[in-house]
Amino acid sequence: MKGARSSVQVLTAMKHNNIVLAEEYFIKSIDIENSISYSYGPPSIQKPTHELYADWLLSQKRTEEAGQQYTLAQKIGPSRLRVLEGIEKTQQVL
Repeated sequence: MKGARSSVQVLTAMKHNNIVLAEEYFIKSIDIENSISYSYGPPSIQKPTHELYADWLLSQKRTEEAGQQYTLAQKIGPSRLRVLEGIEKTQQVL
C-alpha cells in the first residue's frame, strides 16, 4: 500500500507544479517498488514507476536522466512498447 500512496503523492505534487517534491516522491516510490517481492505475482500496475518517472523527467527536459530511467524500465518490461517509444524520444532529443 505504501507504493500506491507514494504514487498518489507524486501525482498530487505534479498537479501543484511542485517539481522538487514530485521528484522526492518519485525516488521514494521507486525504492519501495524495487524492494517488493513479486514471488506471489505482481500487482496490477498501470504504469511502472521507472517509466512514469522517465516520462516526467522528459517533460522537464532532463533527457539524459529520462533515458536512464527508461533503460531501467526496459529491464523490468523488455517488450513494453511505451518504454521503447520513450527510449526513442530521448535519442531523438539527444
